[in-house]
Amino acid sequence: MPLPIPSKKNLLLRKLFLAFNGPNWVFLRDIRQNKIIASMGIWLAVVPLLSKLLYEIDDILWLSVAGQQIKLHMTLPFSWQTLFFAALSFSIGNLLVSMLCPKIVVENKNFAEFEAAGMTMTQLREYEESLHELPLYVQNRLLNAANLGRRSTPYTEPKLEFWRIYSLQKNTMLFFRWCCTVFYLVGFSLLTDILLKQISWVFRTMKLDEYMHQLVFWPFLKMFVVGGVH
Repeated sequence: MPLPIPSKKNLLLRKLFLAFNGPNWVFLRDIRQNKIIASMGIWLAVVPLLSKLLYEIDDILWLSVAGQQIKLHMTLPFSWQTLFFAALSFSIGNLLVSMLCPKIVVENKNFAEFEAAGMTMTQLREYEESLHELPLYVQNRLLNAANLGRRSTPYTEPKLEFWRIYSLQKNTMLFFRWCCTVFYLVGFSLLTDILLKQISWVFRTMKLDEYMHQLVFWPFLKMFVVGGVH
């Protein structure tokens, strides 16, 4: 039996509703499957070990190369705590997505994948089953988010029925989707903080005059500049 579909809402109200609906499971799944984000769990173990190792090393290390003493700064221009909490935030977000994301969204990015896996209308009924257990007001919210038209019977065409169920399932569990979003936002914010501190550190420690003289093309650039002045 298909889900009941409410009448169309005012366009402005619908836009406000969709704004509060938040990122859907498709968006969150794609973040979860990103190779860098998916590897954040490893950093939870690696960061404390690296932090302890570098803590026991002197901040400045002198190397002797061709009779010259070279000074190396062993300290990093960011907080290990920041990197650890970024990895922790991403890991919690990844865990929630893995546990809560609807199967139809996790297992299929589109109908072509569903069809290639040899699935049929039987699997679609299984995907839809959990929707009928939701309260009526939640079902109405999902239908409004999917902007589906009113139907008295399900689609008989598998492709149309797949996308109907997919559109509903990707907007389920509003509260948990926002929880995942918050954890990902915290993680990205902390990584951005690290990146900006890295860039700031480079500009604060870099001596432009010495850097320019190290460039391979500096003699040609100097000739061009001097020639332009004269």
